[in-house]
Amino acid sequence: MENNGNEFERALVAEIVSLYVEKGISHTQFARLMYGDTKTAPSKWWKIRECSPTGKPQSLPVSEAVQAAGVLGMDVASLFFRVQERLR
Repeated sequence: MENNGNEFERALVAEIVSLYVEKGISHTQFARLMYGDTKTAPSKWWKIRECSPTGKPQSLPVSEAVQAAGVLGMDVASLFFRVQERLR
């Protein structure tokens, strides 16, 4: 794997999406589990998982990756390992 933080981050977001879709969780439900039941939760998650019109996605902070792993019922190390293995 090339040492590219952006590549890992995009793969991490894709893996998170894949895992919650497998569990039957919608994008909106996941956003609310992550950020609370607010009007802005879905748009905040959308901005992270999609690219802006400029083509640059919003970053996913490590603290939010830890939170996402918890929502998915796993630890962040396992989540990161899955992503690293997919990138090999």
